[in-house]
Amino acid sequence: MKMLSLIFVMVRLNLKVVFCKLDDLEKARNVLDI
Repeated sequence: MKMLSLIFVMVRLNLKVVFCKLDDLEKARNVLDI
């Protein structure tokens, strides 16, 4: 059970990182467009 919650936390952290990267890409695209 503990292992499962650990995996869950890692997945959530990874998702957070992915969304941050997507956000940065979006900002970079906006900067390049201007």
